[in-house]
Amino acid sequence: MKNNIFSVNSFTKALVNLGERQGKNEKNAARFLKQSLRSFAIPFREQTFLTKVPVFRQISLMADGKRFSAMPTCFSNGLIRSKCAIFDAVSDMPTNLNEPFIHFNSKCRAISRSIHSQGLSLAVSPEDAKIIRRSKMLKATVRVRSQKYQAINILVGNLRSPKKVIFGHYDSLGPGAFDNASGIAVMLKTIIRDPGLLHDNLFVFAANEELSYDRPDYWGHGYRIFEKKYLKLLQSAKQIVVVDGVGNDKTKIDTSFSVLKEAFPLKRWRTFFPKTVTLYGNLRKMLNIYHSELDTMKAVKASYLRDAGDKLLSILRKI
Repeated sequence: MKNNIFSVNSFTKALVNLGERQGKNEKNAARFLKQSLRSFAIPFREQTFLTKVPVFRQISLMADGKRFSAMPTCFSNGLIRSKCAIFDAVSDMPTNLNEPFIHFNSKCRAISRSIHSQGLSLAVSPEDAKIIRRSKMLKATVRVRSQKYQAINILVGNLRSPKKVIFGHYDSLGPGAFDNASGIAVMLKTIIRDPGLLHDNLFVFAANEELSYDRPDYWGHGYRIFEKKYLKLLQSAKQIVVVDGVGNDKTKIDTSFSVLKEAFPLKRWRTFFPKTVTLYGNLRKMLNIYHSELDTMKAVKASYLRDAGDKLLSILRKI
């Protein structure tokens, strides 16, 4: 962003290069985002809050004496000494996630942390899942601790009576180019393209969306923190816009019940459902890289990022 020229691609790449944006590294992302806002003389306010995320100290998975790569998807310590449920999180996820389990994403060739649970759970690759399913002896160990830190929702625009409130999260699981560095870049580009939008609208760059110890939903915590303090503001706004996962295809503008519940799990989300719209890309393509090491710059394209920016700008300019 030299000479005050903003590039959506460059900004997205810079966030991706920070690595997984969780805990302390999420704070590095916040610092970079604030520096970017300052470089364009865009004023902002901070909503700070204490939260915690799981940090894993030990992970091991053995099947028939062979060690397999795995990633933990739980919030507490655990040990498995017998065969547990092994399932595809895309197609055959069970309703009861309290018992220990191993899961994989059949659409993603890497380890995809598609879901998290209160019980012991691990994610493996689809190829390894085939072998593990056939094993006779299985042992898995997870050691986890919670890491407390001060998260920051970065608020840009009208914080008194906005007509529209635009949300996006800057934390990630994995490099997070598509989910959701792309959305944050598009939001920032929109402000730079038309600073006048800040007079009537509020942009919320949210922290701590992916993982928290909050219940019953572990995701969306940063959004709910904003909701708790600024409930009346959300109630009076004419429209709420959620930008989450753009740039892998033409942008969809969705008002459906099912998408909103996953993308924007406020405590009072049903109340806001009639006036909320979600912008996102191709969910089928997303599964190929979801919450994995594959969510890199290869997952997004400049033309689709421009499409997302144009559509967001159109929504905000519409009276």
